[in-house]
Amino acid sequence: MPPAPAVVPLINNDLPESDPFSDNNAFEDPQHGVVPATNKEVIRQPFESTRQDEVTVSIGECVHVLLTFDDEWAYVVKVPAPGSGGEDVGGGSKGLIPINCFKEPA
Repeated sequence: MPPAPAVVPLINNDLPESDPFSDNNAFEDPQHGVVPATNKEVIRQPFESTRQDEVTVSIGECVHVLLTFDDEWAYVVKVPAPGSGGEDVGGGSKGLIPINCFKEPA
């Protein structure tokens, strides 16, 4: 009769503690040029979206800045207009806009 195979444990307790499901997603990992933010900003320069991941904004609209990127873009969500009776008039739309939308035109 051949010798029995060695028993190999299925769980190795010597593994380093890390997140095996981490995918280095820039939207979730602030160590990759992303600065998390939560401030409310007023749009001072309009922007017309040209891609699916962007959002169109107009002067005077309010947005919550969810993330800012070191390439001068921000990921924002529009805030419903005051006096809209709680209706989602232009609010809730998320997307990227250039940071210069928050600056007064020169």
